[in-house]
Amino acid sequence: MKRTFAIFALVLLLAACAPGEPAGPPVQEPAPLPAESAAPLATNEPAAPQAAWVEDGIILQPADLGVPEGMPVADVSAYNLPDGRIRLYAFAQEQGVRSLVSEDGVAFTLEDGVRVDGGMPRVVQLEDGSLRLFFISAGGIGSAVSEDGLTFTVEPGLRLSNADAGHEITPLAIIPLAEGGFRAYFSDLPRPGTGPDPHQVYSAVSEDMLTWTIEEGVRIGVGSALEESAEHPAALLNADGSVTLYTCNNRAEPSEGGPTVIREATSADGLTFTESTSTYLVGCDPDILVLPDGGLRLFYGNFDAAIGGYILSAHLEQ
Repeated sequence: MKRTFAIFALVLLLAACAPGEPAGPPVQEPAPLPAESAAPLATNEPAAPQAAWVEDGIILQPADLGVPEGMPVADVSAYNLPDGRIRLYAFAQEQGVRSLVSEDGVAFTLEDGVRVDGGMPRVVQLEDGSLRLFFISAGGIGSAVSEDGLTFTVEPGLRLSNADAGHEITPLAIIPLAEGGFRAYFSDLPRPGTGPDPHQVYSAVSEDMLTWTIEEGVRIGVGSALEESAEHPAALLNADGSVTLYTCNNRAEPSEGGPTVIREATSADGLTFTESTSTYLVGCDPDILVLPDGGLRLFYGNFDAAIGGYILSAHLEQ
């Protein structure tokens, strides 16, 4: 079927600095790897059956964001600017969420200032063109709004709390629902030293993106129809109404190229996922961006002890 449309088994690439928490979350290191007008939410026309992801290689390293060597740059989220450029938000160790801009999605220029004090950003463009940025905050997932993508006002309270979910969670990957409102996907938050645990993806619904109700059951993982480890989902709404989730799988087969890969799974109703396939992209913490021309770009991260946390990009070749 044509598709439109994280923290590894051995590494915690994603870590968030929440207010009141230690500045630098611990990082576990895997084996080094070889280098390599915006829609409100991720939607796109179907991709060709023979489509394959083409790696663009490493696009961001710690030094690009003023992060010390060996420390993480991670958890990116991007949207399209009206002038055709891409703005990308990234967690920078000991700083918070920074932003960068690019003409091509590969070469990025760092913008001045810190956007929010938090981690694991996920940006959504609202109907009026403003932005809502979800991020890890003390106790769960917070949010902030911005008119220009640079100056954010933090919204009171939490959108979802760890207590609501029963464990620490990743920020929300959101799609609109045909009947109105929104559905968000999230996973439990892996922690260093826990080994290649099986992780699960859950969902929640909301009328306004502010108040969320967790839905019953598991979308991907033990307890669902697709019992494979999955974490840090990115969501893509397909033209036929189905939903594709890109997740990090920390129990990848050796044939897939590494200990942790990005996998994709599609559901007709956005709730029941029964089969997944590998993108063969080695890394974790995916974020999917639909480009103005309808193409797809996938951002994701990895870690190398000699570099630190770094960001890679791949585009879909038709």
